[in-house]
Amino acid sequence: MNRGREYLDPEERRKLESTTDTLDHEIAKIKRIRLQAPPHALFQTFAHLVITNDLDKITEFGAYLNDWKQKRRAPLLDAKLTLRKELDALVEGQEATHSTRVADLRSELAALQKKIDEIDVSTDSFWLELMLWHEMERIGARHGLREIHDRLTFSASKTAYLGWVKNGNPVHFLH
Repeated sequence: MNRGREYLDPEERRKLESTTDTLDHEIAKIKRIRLQAPPHALFQTFAHLVITNDLDKITEFGAYLNDWKQKRRAPLLDAKLTLRKELDALVEGQEATHSTRVADLRSELAALQKKIDEIDVSTDSFWLELMLWHEMERIGARHGLREIHDRLTFSASKTAYLGWVKNGNPVHFLH
């Protein structure tokens, strides 16, 4: 049985390490830029709702957000279903003549899934972002919640969040 190589030649290893180093530098650069980016306007709106502790308005915000998301997701999900059906039909046939089409479909599906993930936001996403901004302040990476609004504090956020949970709103702890 031919299992192939389980090691890299020195030259291959150097190329791979060089590529990895380049990607690491690019990731670090993007992280630095992200740390300097101002808070998004929608996030600032959500923060204002948290400050006022108006749970009805936060619920309404979530409903509008969900409507926005569903309008954009529906056509993407339809396209995904169409591509998956075509892919399944080709894979079941296992014909070598379709191998390039299978690869193209998989690539299209990956790109489509990326678009779906980009618009997959909810009220939970905003609560999580609020928690992350607080954590960034704790570790000294950003100015934190006051960078979003000068009256936004951890205690105001905590009070609003606990009220949100006690009001019976669904909470997803795993993201």
